[in-house]
Parts: sequence; structure tokens; C-alpha cells
Amino acid sequence: MDYLRFFLSNKKLISFGFFLTFFSSFGQTFLVSLYVPSIMSEFGLTNGEFGILYGAATVFSGFCLVYGGRFIDSCNLRTYTLSAVILLMASCFVVSASSHLVWVFLGFWGLRFGGQGLLSHISNTSISKFFSKRRGTALSLSVMGYSVGEACLPFVIGCTIALIGWRYSMFLNGILMGLTLVPFVFVALSDKRHRIPDQQQSRPGSKVDSVISLWKDKRFIIIVASMFILPFMTTGFLFHQLRLADEKGWAVELLTASFLGFALGRSLFSLVSGKLIDKYSALRVFPYYLSPFLAGLLILALFDSPLAAPVYLALTGITMGMSSTTTTALLAEVYGTQSLGRIRAMSVTVIVFGTALSPAIFGVLLDAGISFRLITAGSACLIACSMLANSRLKYYFESAAHKSSAKKICCEV
Repeated sequence: MDYLRFFLSNKKLISFGFFLTFFSSFGQTFLVSLYVPSIMSEFGLTNGEFGILYGAATVFSGFCLVYGGRFIDSCNLRTYTLSAVILLMASCFVVSASSHLVWVFLGFWGLRFGGQGLLSHISNTSISKFFSKRRGTALSLSVMGYSVGEACLPFVIGCTIALIGWRYSMFLNGILMGLTLVPFVFVALSDKRHRIPDQQQSRPGSKVDSVISLWKDKRFIIIVASMFILPFMTTGFLFHQLRLADEKGWAVELLTASFLGFALGRSLFSLVSGKLIDKYSALRVFPYYLSPFLAGLLILALFDSPLAAPVYLALTGITMGMSSTTTTALLAEVYGTQSLGRIRAMSVTVIVFGTALSPAIFGVLLDAGISFRLITAGSACLIACSMLANSRLKYYFESAAHKSSAKKICCEV
């Protein structure tokens, strides 16, 4: 009932965040990967070659996000959002009509920049700016769009590809956005909703003076490293999910059905983490959010049973749900919201680079004959190292705050 009352009190803004995260699915790897076999077959590409093309498009989108993502701090939110939606629509049309790999590259760049990059960035940043007291709850509701997209769209897109082919399916994606998302943005950001509210101050010892000072901050490096490693791993596994199913002896239908567990885990724990953040703070929740994913990787590495697929994906969904809420809330909580667009653009760019590198790296490893079992074991080791670094984060922030307070007292004396 508490969530319902909160939603009804803020239905336009929460719905705005929800629909942006939902439509960002059209630029996310889990949905794009459904088009991969058809595109590879038509253009005669191997796993490694397509991974490199897709990775290059994603890296290019990441560089663009560093520059374009910061304008959310100063631009009209409605104009900024519509620009991102139009880019995503146009990219769907470009991919659907592509006759050369150059057009495929440009189309994928737009899908990644507009969908995975800008729509996600706009949703999370604007919700964090509009809500301060109940930021965790607001984010947990808006990021439900990811889960709904992951639960519904793979089946729908898979059916449209089978019925009308991948080109017409991609074309329909663009039409859908034009008929639904564009008018919705005008409605949701009516009145004063396209204006950014007063800004929240940063924690003591965490003021951002420049981009260089931010990258010199080891606390920011720990946060960004954790934000990098999770999408790097999940993108690699999802992008090559058909190869994983073949190696494990699983039916493709099993993986498709198992995404329901992924979506449910993500939905439930985005809500749970929102409550935990409002009660304890994002800084206290952050060290633990990778634990379910680590457990899922260990299960995937050790077992070939069909039951391992839904369990692994459900545990991955739990971590993804907690990540969607926790990382954005942590950045706003620690560094304030005045420059949140710029800070989050840099951190999201790192995520984009992670999702760009993993398909190519996973593809090259698979082409070299390295098994998914070995890749999974190595991934689990990297996640464990990241969790160890995250456990020290609270200490580093408290130490910086103490030094800042001591310095202020000395100056006053």
C-alpha cells in the first residue's frame, strides 16, 4: 500500500521514469541479441566478427554519452528526452533498411546510444534529482521498466521475427516508439515537470570540483569498477546465450522461459533495495548487491542440469534489480545532485564500455575454444574481488568526511 500511495502521489514522474527504462530495452543487449543470428547469417559474420562490430558501435556510443549525458543538468528535460527518443526511432529504421555493414554499425550505435545510454541515463538521473527523501523508493518503481521489458519483449520480438522477418520487426519497433513514447513524454513532462528542482548538496569530503578530481578519487574508482564488472559479465553471457545453451545441452526454449525468473528477481529486489536504501542508505547496501550474482555464477560453473538455468538467471536478476536502484542512489547520496548528470554520464560510459568489450572478448574466447565453464569460473573470481573492494567503501567515505570536518574546524580556529 505504501508503494501504491507513493505512486499515485507522483504518478506522472514515476511513469515517465518507468516508460523510459522500458523502451531502453530496444537498445539493450538482451533484445538486440535476438536479431544477431539473422544479421550474422545475412552478412556472413562469425561470432567474433559480429562481436567486434557490435562492440565498436557500443564504444562509440559511450564516447558520445560522456559529452551528451552532461546536458541533462542544464537542458530542458522534455526537449532532451524527445531528442533521445527520436534518435532511437531513427536507429531502428536504419538497421531495418541496412544493405551494408556500415549502416548496421550506425544503426547499432544509435540503438546503444539512444536506448542503453540516454533513455536509461535520463530516467535514473531525473528521478534522482526530483526525489531526495524517498529516492530509493522512486528509483525502485521507475526501474521496474527494465524488468517488464525483459519479461515481455523477448517473446514478442521473437514472435515478430519468426512471422515477418528481422527487418520488418526492427521497423515496427521504431513505429511503436513514435506512436506511444513521443506523445507520452509530452503528457508526463507537462507543467513544471520539465524543470529540474533545487539541488542536493554532496557529502563532506565528496565535493566534485572537476572531472580530473573525480577520477583521482579512489572511492569513485571503486564504485565505477563495480558498475563496470556487472554489465560486462551479464552482457557477455546474454549476448552468447545460444552458444551457452548449446554447450550445456539446454533447449533454447528453456533459456527463454528462464528469463521470467530473471525479470521477477529483478522486479522484486529493485523494490526491496529501494526500501533498504531509504532505511539504511545506499552506502550501506552497496557492498552486498553483487552476492546473488556470485552465487549464480558458481551454480552455472558447477552444474549442467536444466534447473541451473532458471536459478542462475533469477540470481542474476536479483543483483540487477539491486544494482539499478543502488548505484544511482549512491552517486546522488554521496556526490549530490547538482552535477549528477555529468557524474552519472561518466559512470554510465564505463558501463557502456563494459557492454561493448564483453561481446567481442567473449566471442574471441569462444572462437579460441575456451569453454563457458572456464569463462564462468574466471568471472566468479573477478566478482569476488569487486565485492572485497566494495566492503571498504564505507570506511573510505567516513575517513574523507572526518578529514574534511577536521580541516574546516582548523580553518575556523
